[in-house]
Amino acid sequence: MSYLDNIRTFVRVYELGSMSAAGRDLRISPAVTSARISQLEDHLGVRLFQRTTRLLNATEQGNTFYKGALKILEAVEEAEATPGAAPVDVDALTEKITAAVLASVDERFQGKEKQTAKERAHSDVTSKFSGIASADDERFELINAFADEGS
Repeated sequence: MSYLDNIRTFVRVYELGSMSAAGRDLRISPAVTSARISQLEDHLGVRLFQRTTRLLNATEQGNTFYKGALKILEAVEEAEATPGAAPVDVDALTEKITAAVLASVDERFQGKEKQTAKERAHSDVTSKFSGIASADDERFELINAFADEGS
């Protein structure tokens, strides 16, 4: 599974409020939907949803990650839609943006001692992104602006 697929699945579950509804919308089974959410939670190290047999509610971390996930998907769509642009390594772009989102989640929910992780993520986003886009490229400016938001 692509990490980007997990993020897309998370966004649909969040928006529709149901694993089953999101699965139908994405044309995947509820089991695959649930597995993708679990993989994402494992990767992030936080719980994104509180689940019961009847209810699915986003946690605070889930609400925060949703905002970042939307920015990730928007950045990917914009990068892919840029006419004449070089091919985009979507997985690499997603990982770099997610690093900035994770750093923000860490700082907000795990205290100031995580500031160094955020600084490292910001450094990774700005320095390594040059392998995907040049510094004067609009995509680079978008990612750099996003990474600077939390600084």
